[in-house]
Amino acid sequence: MVVNITNYCNYSFCDTQTVTLIVRDANGQQVYVDVVDVPPNSVRIVNFAVRSQTTWNVFGMLQVTGGADIVLSGHRINPTGSFTPLMSFDYY
Repeated sequence: MVVNITNYCNYSFCDTQTVTLIVRDANGQQVYVDVVDVPPNSVRIVNFAVRSQTTWNVFGMLQVTGGADIVLSGHRINPTGSFTPLMSFDYY
């Protein structure tokens, strides 16, 4: 899974945003945690398969917390090289 995290704030008063990414399996158990700092008007690309093998073949969800002015998009990369966009849900 690859996610693109964008801090779209591009004014002089904008701050670096800290985003926590938690990968959970189908039972809701935490499998992996990563913290990413995203400077203003920047994009960070996170490739979970490269960062940790514990995320390989995990069926579950990605929980994202923290950071204002953040946009996230992602893709699940299939073994054949094709990809599937991640579906997003907003929970309050």
